[in-house]
Amino acid sequence: MNHTLEEQLLHILNERCQLDDYTKRKLYSQEMGYRGEQAFQQILTACIPEHWRVLTDLTFHGANQRIQLDCIVIAPHCVFLFEIKNYQVEFHYRNGTLYGPNDIKIHDPFAQISRGEDILAPLLGGVPLISRNVYMSEHDIIHFGEACRDSYLKRWEVKAFLKNNLYGQKMLSPDKFAERLLPRTIPSHQGLEFECLEWVPQAKRGILCPQCFLEYTDKSRYKYICQNCNITESAEQALVRTICDYGIMHYQAPLRAYEIAEFCGPDVPYSWVLRTLNRHFERISNPSQNIYVNPLQRLTYWDKIPKFRYKRRK
Repeated sequence: MNHTLEEQLLHILNERCQLDDYTKRKLYSQEMGYRGEQAFQQILTACIPEHWRVLTDLTFHGANQRIQLDCIVIAPHCVFLFEIKNYQVEFHYRNGTLYGPNDIKIHDPFAQISRGEDILAPLLGGVPLISRNVYMSEHDIIHFGEACRDSYLKRWEVKAFLKNNLYGQKMLSPDKFAERLLPRTIPSHQGLEFECLEWVPQAKRGILCPQCFLEYTDKSRYKYICQNCNITESAEQALVRTICDYGIMHYQAPLRAYEIAEFCGPDVPYSWVLRTLNRHFERISNPSQNIYVNPLQRLTYWDKIPKFRYKRRK
């Protein structure tokens, strides 16, 4: 389960800007959404067979809109579609709308999963599609009454639901259906402009300490030391981390060496930026242009983080 691009962007901006309360609430909402999806994934992993396929955070083109689906589980006898919610305030359902505190309203809470059904159903050829909203709050704070009972699950109901739907007549290959489905997806950021992008021009430049987010003052060629919180970081790691964060702030563009050098500041030589890009990032142009693939992921979330050293390589 990956952190969304928007959540990563909001974290970076929170480290480099003085965000307003509205944007901080957006960040909190993204964090809680990730925790809910992570908790659901843990339940799922413990309950389903290994040969089932689980696909998460997929984005599709719908009818004049983008459709993001949280979790698709492909079993041999059916396909499950789950939309994960992790609300932390109390809601009551009335006349098709969830009503929360401070005039919060969620119109048609099942609209997103309904759009997901429209995407998947034509591909299934009669294979059953079972869809549910899943509310992952640890407390019983989402109140539907007797309405929509077959359309949602609460956290403590997920295990029993999966157990009751483990078996059925084999109708498809999970791997082959996943191979048919994945080419229809689009990148989650394609054509999307996040509301928080307005903060990017205000973001503090330079290589910052990953703990206190102040600019390093004790710098050498091979290591940086933060005088505020007394941590030491490889200079190469600090630069790779900063390049990744710069890429997320400019997620609609590739990485360009001269732009990164300008963002890092005069203490970081262009030659060092170029050498680091060549070592850790994939070039997508001829050598004279120095343009690289934007990984769209913070260094912390790389599948394999390189071993960075403090001392010069011999």
